[in-house]
Formats: sequence, structure tokens, C-alpha cells
Amino acid sequence: MKTIHAPDGVSLLMEDLWLRHITGMSQRSDNVFMVELPAQTEEEIETVHSKDET
Repeated sequence: MKTIHAPDGVSLLMEDLWLRHITGMSQRSDNVFMVELPAQTEEEIETVHSKDET
């Protein structure tokens, strides 16, 4: 399994998938990835907690 880093790696992966689709090329058979997400910011954490309280 390949590891990609978000958000840049995900953008490149989606571009590759789209271009293969548009040109009619077959998709790679090993399209399984683990995505390394960046750490949440304090603002994101607060947003999640405020949604949990409602």
C-alpha cells in the first residue's frame, strides 16, 4: 500500500485518475493508498466540539 500526504498528494492522485479517465487509459490495478492527514488546527477541534454539544 502506498502512502500519500494530504493535501498535495491527494490532489496529484485525483489529477492522475481524472486524466486516465479522460484519455481512456486503464486505471492502475493497485489504487489503494493510505492518506497521511495533517494534524487538526485548534479552530477545527473547537468546531468539532461545538457540533458535538448541539
